[in-house]
Amino acid sequence: MQTVNVTKSKLKPKVFEYIRSVQAGNIEVCITDRGKPVAKIISMHSDDERELELMRGLVLEYTKPCDPADTEWDVLK
Repeated sequence: MQTVNVTKSKLKPKVFEYIRSVQAGNIEVCITDRGKPVAKIISMHSDDERELELMRGLVLEYTKPCDPADTEWDVLK
């Protein structure tokens, strides 16, 4: 997916045009301020699909999902 860098001042008059392009899946928009990235406009659906595709095939066996985990979590220590 193509990422387009846009300054805040150039984004403002064309914001709806950029949003339509993001919705269509054509681009992601990186908003910059004085040359530094400050925000990104991305499609919610494309991220969901991308994350699902990355996770596909990771669960090889799904047995006893209601049993407690045998692992002690670091965060609880």
